[in-house]
Amino acid sequence: MKRPALVLTAILAVTSTSIHPSEKVGDRRKSSVAEMVQEFSSLGIHKLYIPDFCDAASRPDDRGAFFAGVFSDLLAHKAHVFTVVSRADVHRFLVRSNSTDCDLQNPAILSSVSSEFGIDSVLSATLAADKNSYRLDFVLRDVSGKELSRIQHVEPRVAETEALFPATAAASGWPFYFLMFDGVKVGRCLKCPNPPYPESLRKERISGVVALSGRVTTEGGLDQLRVVKQLQPDLDRLSLETLNTWRLEPAKGPDGTPVPVRTIFEVNFSIF
Repeated sequence: MKRPALVLTAILAVTSTSIHPSEKVGDRRKSSVAEMVQEFSSLGIHKLYIPDFCDAASRPDDRGAFFAGVFSDLLAHKAHVFTVVSRADVHRFLVRSNSTDCDLQNPAILSSVSSEFGIDSVLSATLAADKNSYRLDFVLRDVSGKELSRIQHVEPRVAETEALFPATAAASGWPFYFLMFDGVKVGRCLKCPNPPYPESLRKERISGVVALSGRVTTEGGLDQLRVVKQLQPDLDRLSLETLNTWRLEPAKGPDGTPVPVRTIFEVNFSIF
């Protein structure tokens, strides 16, 4: 009898889940962005900036940075009447003055950024979370601080989002890095072998995907690996062991230098 063919591939997920979220999350984000575009387009704004959503103590927060990047990217692709200013460009400007997005609450710093980039409005948000969901209360203001609009967004907490935390950041602690957002680009695989398929499991014919969260270091290695979507204990373990041997080109920041970045990897086991 002919032995079943084995198809075994390890696939590097080169986009963060903010680009390809689960359907239920993606639909909610698109709906909120559509509401924003319709509302904001009627307000006469021209250049909008979305800074990191800072924590209650006005400090940088990785989840706040992630959601700011998500909505900045989505709005930039959907808006036509107004422009969404590049977060990477503003971040470079702020870093030179030892400031962060959280410092835009200072009128002098906001005025400096507004003058440099022609910004006439800022979309901020308060981020709240419980064990099941995230809630973002968006507030659009002009650069004088006048409130123009409020919109609320709620989405479920899902594995694809949680796998991206804790996020990596610059040596100073800010800005945070998320693959494919704010000028961060993925590197290619240099040595990415597939894990072996155990002979002991062939009769069970187990197929499916093991998803792992891991940090690509500036040297191109992987660390802080953890399984975020299980398949079978032995296959989960083999996936972890194999990814620990991978070597990649480091991700590149907006200025082209290597930066550490956390992302999701998928190992796809298929046997037929």
